[in-house]
Amino acid sequence: MKERLSVCLETIFSGVNRKYDTQSIDKHIRKIRTLGFKLFEFWDWRDKDIEKIKLEARRNSLKVALIAGQRKHALLDQNDRDSFIMEVSKSIRVAHQLECERLTIMVDEPNDKWHFTRTYPGLGDFQKYLNITRSLTKLAKIAEQENVILCLEHFNTTFDHPGYWLDSVESGFKIIERVASNNIKLLVDIYHMGVMEGNIMQKISKNLDLIGYFHIASVPGRNEPWLGELNYRNILQEIMAGGKYSGSFGLEYYPTMDPEESLKGVLDYLC
Repeated sequence: MKERLSVCLETIFSGVNRKYDTQSIDKHIRKIRTLGFKLFEFWDWRDKDIEKIKLEARRNSLKVALIAGQRKHALLDQNDRDSFIMEVSKSIRVAHQLECERLTIMVDEPNDKWHFTRTYPGLGDFQKYLNITRSLTKLAKIAEQENVILCLEHFNTTFDHPGYWLDSVESGFKIIERVASNNIKLLVDIYHMGVMEGNIMQKISKNLDLIGYFHIASVPGRNEPWLGELNYRNILQEIMAGGKYSGSFGLEYYPTMDPEESLKGVLDYLC
């Protein structure tokens, strides 16, 4: 299991203020290597030194599991389609530099607080769904050519991301089914899922072929996975027993203790 756990640098090392120091990214990469992890991930690449990350990853025999593919445009707005595709295409080039095969994408554009406040007058839910699937169908061709997987994100709108349109994995699975590409998948964030809906394992087990990545954190709190109401030992064991998912599990949580001790605790709990 250890080799399938990916450390999200921006949450694990964010500190009490939940603000990540990008200048320390090389130190954090070395730290997770000393703990025995093989994978790491991060969010936006634009504020980071990509050459430094690539060099440190190679020096420490680590792999970048996931980066953000988009921040500034909206899938659900057909007038934004070309700009969205251009942004994702640029991110794919960065992913290639890092030898990273997976990128996240969202249906909308966040503000600096990660709330979703853009309005789309006259644009109903069904038209948003059509716009998303049509744009993803175009992106699928690019992803197939570039040999990457674009992972569509769902978020909870109760606590963290008010205003986000895709707040249900069931709606996400319908979109992925409609697009029908092996290079467009859903990123199932079990924390967001736990906040918004129940019946977690049945929904996951029935749709493993539509899932491109997992994120885990406690519910409530978004802290260490052994806290809260979810039994991640059982959840991850059942996912792996299904035999359809061979990807990684991103540790996208905020520690309640020293990051190194927290990550050691994760290894004790899950491995």
